[in-house]
Amino acid sequence: MEKPDLIQALLNAEQNGGTVTYHFDDDTKQVSQINKEVFFNERGKSRSPQDVLEVFTSTQHDLGATSFTL
Repeated sequence: MEKPDLIQALLNAEQNGGTVTYHFDDDTKQVSQINKEVFFNERGKSRSPQDVLEVFTSTQHDLGATSFTL
């Protein structure tokens, strides 16, 4: 998914809820509901779409996944 498409999917998920799917080398995947709290920082201020994508990228790395989709 191109970055503009990711941003649009993220904005849609913020409004309507959604899932994030992490993909692994062995063709398995992990699907998780997007927690609404990810859209806000620890002070309760809205995160930018780029910051939210960074959270998903960090989680991808922590899980050892090769990619993620929204």
